[in-house]
Amino acid sequence: MKKYDLCIAYRINAQNSRKKRPVFQNDKFKLATLSLESFKRSLGDLKFKLIVIFDRCPLSYEKIFLQRFRPEELEFIHIERIMDKYFGNNAFTFLKQIEILVNQQFSENVYFAEDDYLYIPNGLITLLDFFHKTKVDFVTPYDHPDYYTLNLHKYKKEVIQYEYGNYVWRSVGSTCCTFLTTVKTLQETRSTLEKYKFISDAPMWFILTKKRQFFAPKFLEFNFFIWTFGLKQLLFGKRYTLYAPQPSIATHMEEKFLAPGVDWYSYMKILLREIFKT
Repeated sequence: MKKYDLCIAYRINAQNSRKKRPVFQNDKFKLATLSLESFKRSLGDLKFKLIVIFDRCPLSYEKIFLQRFRPEELEFIHIERIMDKYFGNNAFTFLKQIEILVNQQFSENVYFAEDDYLYIPNGLITLLDFFHKTKVDFVTPYDHPDYYTLNLHKYKKEVIQYEYGNYVWRSVGSTCCTFLTTVKTLQETRSTLEKYKFISDAPMWFILTKKRQFFAPKFLEFNFFIWTFGLKQLLFGKRYTLYAPQPSIATHMEEKFLAPGVDWYSYMKILLREIFKT
């Protein structure tokens, strides 16, 4: 019998990114600490199992989890080297998340988490509540700026006005690799999700959501990817639903991709004072 509200596979690495961060550009440990603290606050009183995949991380990274969670809530997996010379560890650890979450026995609800997201307090409670009451297939916490700026996202968006937390939820075509679903849906979609290592996240999601199946000629490579790797699913598979909240429940910690509608910098200042006394 599954006894947790949520099972989470959280992947974290110690490498600094070339992407411009809003804080801690050259200090991944502090960035990961800030993100994890917000993640903990987003969980509220949920009962969860947190399985952490450390991608070439020193043992000091365990401390930021052990300082915030009880030992019985945690499981640690360490990856010490490059696991795939062609696709790297980003794809490998995502596929590892799929393997872990499909086979775990803690909860029917599963969450894929990355180490560079900032969450609002109790945000994952809201996400899970919406997910339970609407029976959608996937939910992302991230209201991605691309939804407002890219032609890729010119399609009909179904809207759910949901009273809990005064959010508007919209159906979207794609997201990143941080999302909520069920074991059943994960089993059904595993073969498509595992194509991530070949085609990245956006084509992978468009194969599943079928929000758009053909794109403008300038997106020739995109059309090639979704039809080469998703032909069977696009023609004969189920159309899966993916919803995002407005305003956002979390944001990717990239300066130019902070989710709109939330004052993330003010929230970061509060967390920085509390965590680092700055």
